[in-house]
Amino acid sequence: MAQSSTYILDTILIKKKEERERIRCELLHKIHSVLEELYAVISFQEAYIFGSITRPYSFYEYSDIDIGFIGLDDKDFLTN
Repeated sequence: MAQSSTYILDTILIKKKEERERIRCELLHKIHSVLEELYAVISFQEAYIFGSITRPYSFYEYSDIDIGFIGLDDKDFLTN
């Protein structure tokens, strides 16, 4: 049986999609670690990760990472 004319393209797209998902999962793990380190330096009650990084197969290389904080002191709101 002959393969479809888009077999190679479909295979490449699936591999890229899976690689993006692997990166998304790795980033989520790193974000949790960074938030733990940040908590030792800057006081906050809670941190929420939201946006495309929280949805499987929705994160792309140009996506940002959204984090919201509750209980962040005014002095720490905009830090370098």
